[in-house]
Amino acid sequence: MHALVMAGGKGSRMGAYVEKPLCLLEGRPLVAYVLAAVCNTPGIDGIAIAVSPHTPQTAAYVERHGIPGVTVVHTTGRGYHEDLAEAVSTAGCTGPVLTLAADLPLVTPSVLSTVMAAYKRAGTQALSVLLPAASCRSADTAPFSCNGMSVVATGVNVIDAASILLADAMTQYDLILDAPDELCNVNTPADLLVAGAALARRKQ
Repeated sequence: MHALVMAGGKGSRMGAYVEKPLCLLEGRPLVAYVLAAVCNTPGIDGIAIAVSPHTPQTAAYVERHGIPGVTVVHTTGRGYHEDLAEAVSTAGCTGPVLTLAADLPLVTPSVLSTVMAAYKRAGTQALSVLLPAASCRSADTAPFSCNGMSVVATGVNVIDAASILLADAMTQYDLILDAPDELCNVNTPADLLVAGAALARRKQ
């Protein structure tokens, strides 16, 4: 399965002087944590990171460090879904593609393996990973109802590359994972503090 890290958003909610993927958590950029998790996930046979005109420093960071097996693809920055389709096409992705946001520093290979296995079992063209709203540690979320439960999107999905490129409607399976630390999005400075506390707990 190919993996695609989305790192082209404006990140305006962070209000930071650096691009959100480069915000530091314990001295490392958020995107470095995400790429490390993806690189260490079994079954990933190709990795790309999508950047845009909003994140030139992120592109330079990844290119400068020359992370083995990671390809940088440039999108126009028109929006998440537009950039996703552009990145899938530019990276030459085929079949299912694991997509995840660059603001999930605590995501683990174990969680990603769980998602990939669930996609294979589901038999749908797409899978969306959701987190129970009651467990969500992010201060800036938009809960919605799924199967009678209040949930939030995590930024982790699996999609069929052909369906994305053809803009086809896709069958979807919603996977609800109660993993609040691993699926903690960093959207605001407060979220960065929450992620730091979770990382400290992990190290204990």
